[in-house]
Amino acid sequence: MRLKAWLSTCLVLFFTTVFAQDSIQATIVLIGDAGQLTNGKHPIVEAAKRTVKMDKKTTVVYLGDNLYKTGLPDEAVPNFAIAKAPLDSQIHIARGNTETPIYFIPGNHDWANGGRNGYQSILRVQDYIDILGNQMVKMLPRDGCGGPEEVKINDDVTLVMMDSQWWIHEYDKPGVESDCPFKTKAEMLTELDEILAKNAKKLVLFATHHPFRSYGPHGGYFTFKQHLFPFTDIKKNLYIPLPILGSAYPLTRAVFGTAQDLQHPFYQSMVHDIEEVIKGNPNVIYVAGHEHGLQMIQDSGYNYIVSGGGCKMNRVSKSRKSKYAAESTGFVTLQVSKNKNVTVNFYEVEGDSVKNAYTNNILDFSKVPELPADTLREVEFVYKDTAVISASDQYKHTKKFAKWILGENYRTTWNEPVSFKIFNINKEKGGFKIKSLGGGKQTKSLKLEDKNGKEWTIRTLEKDPEKALPVNLRGTLAKDVVSDVISASDPYSPLAVAVLAKAAGIPSAA
Repeated sequence: MRLKAWLSTCLVLFFTTVFAQDSIQATIVLIGDAGQLTNGKHPIVEAAKRTVKMDKKTTVVYLGDNLYKTGLPDEAVPNFAIAKAPLDSQIHIARGNTETPIYFIPGNHDWANGGRNGYQSILRVQDYIDILGNQMVKMLPRDGCGGPEEVKINDDVTLVMMDSQWWIHEYDKPGVESDCPFKTKAEMLTELDEILAKNAKKLVLFATHHPFRSYGPHGGYFTFKQHLFPFTDIKKNLYIPLPILGSAYPLTRAVFGTAQDLQHPFYQSMVHDIEEVIKGNPNVIYVAGHEHGLQMIQDSGYNYIVSGGGCKMNRVSKSRKSKYAAESTGFVTLQVSKNKNVTVNFYEVEGDSVKNAYTNNILDFSKVPELPADTLREVEFVYKDTAVISASDQYKHTKKFAKWILGENYRTTWNEPVSFKIFNINKEKGGFKIKSLGGGKQTKSLKLEDKNGKEWTIRTLEKDPEKALPVNLRGTLAKDVVSDVISASDPYSPLAVAVLAKAAGIPSAA
């Protein structure tokens, strides 16, 4: 009887384990800030290899700072082999398995710690990965572009990667004259919006290096110990008390921040602009590194995962929005079941020891709300050949004081109703195909292609200066002033450019 009971128990455990494995359709391994070895080894990568089965259902995402401290040097440098060793260790996480895709997202240290040579540094990393010839290992976005890059994990899961360092980088980087598919922040946000709309019923993992929520030093949170014993951040046991003076650095950084901190205007602008696009998409999970530790934060209906314990650890505070926080090295996994439940696992690693410190079901994306049927309807539009409209009606009621300060300008021209020919995209010049949405900070545009393959661009006449302003000036008097200054330009001046250029023998795009 005892033998029969023992066999029954073993069979139950066996089938339960097999069923649990079969119910998982995808596992995503998240490792951030893994750019340094410990005594020639990589404990976190080795721990992940031992813990997670590397097969076609598994995807590994490295969340930036893949090489400390200033990225990958030129191969002619004497210590090149030593410098690239941490990158090699990360690449070999799935050695012997050709079915596990591995993605590297750039971080600030990969961009030469946000320095002047950052662009060249990130290209060296990309070239090195490409030369290896492993099609399952990629750095995305490519060519120093900002993204977004969309990767299909499976039919239910999409990974979207953006290079957050591109957004806040102060030095040379690809821009409007580059070959990047999306050259401006406005174009990137438009593409992100398109990706989210296309994947409305799927789980979307939005991956960047910089977190959009954090209760670590980059989020402006410092412990009492960091105020009283600030040198312990430099050396663990350097307990030299500096009351009052020790608080100067934490307080300054918490209020103003560096470009790598959430308080900095560049960083805040990035978070604001991207979250404006993502809000309303409840199927998105934010994943990032940057902070040297592990955090699980839930805020405003979204999950924010910080997995930056790839080789270092730093202090982290807890908030009422923190579901888990640890000053520890380690990694995170997301398991997606076939019934569309997402389970997060936080693994703390110390030496050869691996501990599953936190597990929770964080999202059921089978319940993403759909639009009610009565809100969807077909509408037939009948277009006339012409329409009478003004270029803008925002200058109709300009105050006398503004006119006195800024002049009369071309407000009357902007306000004057004009008869325009209707541009029918399906009929004009044999019909156009829309290639992409675009625009700068003040206008929106469409990139078109005609039946002969020739490319055209149309853009809005009216300009909205809000996105060109710093976040703290939006919605203030500053926006109104900039809007009024735009009236100093004639809205129809581009129409005269082609005629004048032709008469003068000057080539033009008009």
